[in-house]
Amino acid sequence: MELEQQFEELAREWAEHCSQVRFSSILGDYLAHPAYREIVQLGTAVVPWIIDYYRTETLPWGFALQEITGVRIIADPNEFSPSDLRRRWLEWWDTQGGKSALPSVPVGPDAGPVEAEPKR
Repeated sequence: MELEQQFEELAREWAEHCSQVRFSSILGDYLAHPAYREIVQLGTAVVPWIIDYYRTETLPWGFALQEITGVRIIADPNEFSPSDLRRRWLEWWDTQGGKSALPSVPVGPDAGPVEAEPKR
């Protein structure tokens, strides 16, 4: 199975799971799913696809991005604004060049100028 197809199937499975727990305020309910873990394990190659999903979805993709890239956008996962998190990740992506093919885009803890901000 090709990587993109594998990612698409995992993303659909995770989205279905998130839909089932959508009324939960416990972040772990969303992230404690095998499909989420597998998406993270796919690594940096899937970041462009995650960004594409993140532009149109409300799933907590920022946590997968943080695990994959090592870039910390939020200081406290228990206190964050989902819309702010999404905006900041999309800004980060734009500062990285927003490429469709990630190998030429630097990722990691020192890759972007975005730093965690305290909640106001």
